[in-house]
Amino acid sequence: MDKENKHCGCPCHDSTENTCPKDGFCCPGRIPASVPNDQFCTPFNCPKPIPTPRFNSPNSPLPPNELNKLQACIEEINDTLRTIGNPREPGDPNQRQLQLHFRALRYSLVKVVVDCHNQEMEILGILEEAGANFIQVNTLDEKKFIPFEKICFLKHEDARSENIEHEQELLKINTCIRRDITLNFGEIVGRSPELINLFFGIPLHLFLQSFLGCEIEVKSEADEELLRGILCSVDEDQFRIQLCVEEMEEQKEKQEEEPIDPCKQEEDGIHTVNFNEVCFITVDS
Repeated sequence: MDKENKHCGCPCHDSTENTCPKDGFCCPGRIPASVPNDQFCTPFNCPKPIPTPRFNSPNSPLPPNELNKLQACIEEINDTLRTIGNPREPGDPNQRQLQLHFRALRYSLVKVVVDCHNQEMEILGILEEAGANFIQVNTLDEKKFIPFEKICFLKHEDARSENIEHEQELLKINTCIRRDITLNFGEIVGRSPELINLFFGIPLHLFLQSFLGCEIEVKSEADEELLRGILCSVDEDQFRIQLCVEEMEEQKEKQEEEPIDPCKQEEDGIHTVNFNEVCFITVDS
């Protein structure tokens, strides 16, 4: 242990022989007056402070290792309580826990077995993110979004992922951003899909809003072939794509062969896909 961490640095420690007791009281760490105080990134013009030494305020009497274990336990209990109190799907109260489990496997190589048309399809890639009801798997040049209910099996190749502890993802953020989140939580978090997903879990229909106007491919149970087109609009239960020329010709041929249901007629070149029929969605990286 270095000298700085071995001694409090307080005025009561005048010599290097006066160390803090191992399990007893220790004066808080002393911050010299020469270290500037950022005043939590306040935008107000405060009076120039008089240089004064400051003292850290310990947040627990526990040793660091015991405190870390306690905080991990508290976080796990809080996640469980959030799941019970505000389930994403009334029929599946464990969905938030499933998302947190998948997020613990991020950046691992995974093999996902997807159920589509009562057939199993394998997708191999890096698990990039997990939302409230989907996972994002990145292949060499594509991003694939797979709904939870279509996942039959997921295997991760990185054995270290099994022991990943809870990470405080906002621990090292900029002080000004930290101030904004603390004082304007709803406004700041509501503008960021990443923060929404971190705190609450973002559903697939909201996540796809950032891909409006992009070309996507859709594998659904309602269509045997892949649908390719421009994402036009996204609702909670469905989304619409402007089919590419080749896809439009195939759709017209299919409509000529099959009887037209007037309730399911689409505008020229526009195709509607229900989220409950989606096997996976592909976007170029």
